[in-house]
Parts: sequence; structure tokens; C-alpha cells
Amino acid sequence: MLHADRLYPACHPALLAQLPERRTTLHSEREMDWSHWEVGAAIDVGQRPHGLNFSDPGLLLDAACDGLGIALVSRLLAGRARAEGRLAPLAERSVRGPNWACLLHRDSEHDPMARAFYAWLLACLAEDENADAR
Repeated sequence: MLHADRLYPACHPALLAQLPERRTTLHSEREMDWSHWEVGAAIDVGQRPHGLNFSDPGLLLDAACDGLGIALVSRLLAGRARAEGRLAPLAERSVRGPNWACLLHRDSEHDPMARAFYAWLLACLAEDENADAR
């Protein structure tokens, strides 16, 4: 496992002024489904069982940043959008998210470029984790 992600509910800051029942719920699949929030956090942030569905976490994040609704987003993927003010959390609590992995083919595992890339990736993740801790 490369990184254990966390999920939290978020939306574009302009949506915070809307009544929760007027916000569209953006849905994802598998590890990023709202059922994880409902079981793990048990906090109602206005999520509804209907809304817009996304199969790609990046598109889900883009939709939330563009103000299309509220989404359960990846802390790892949403870090830049939150720092830039394009995303606001609906709760400070987070729940366990997907575990990210980096797979190297056995023919590449000793390749210096592949190993350098893997080391760079680990360093970037460590920087993100340190920034989250601040």
C-alpha cells in the first residue's frame, strides 16, 4: 500500500449559503460512496440518496469544485482545491477512504528510472501528509 486516504464531505464555498436540502448530492462508486460516510461518521451534511453519479474520483472532485453539489472527496486528491479556496469542507470529520497503490512490473522493478519515480512519489505523498498535519 502506498497511501491510506481519508474522505470528507465538501462543496464549492458558494454552496454553503444554500439550504442543505437544495444542494445536489454528487455520488461516486465503491470506496468513495456516501454509505461509508453514513456508517463511519453518522453526520447528516445534507447528502441524499439521489443526485449525479460519477465513476471517476477526479471528475467527482471537478464537479464539486465547479459548484454542482456536495461530494465525499479524497483528502489526497482535494488538497490543492481546498488550499486554493475552490472547495470547503462540510464537516471536519473524515472517514477511511481507498488505499492507493503503485504497481511496478517485475521487468521494471530494478530499473533506475522506475525506482526514482517511486521514490519521488513517496516524497510527494510525505509532503502532502506533513502539510495536512499543520
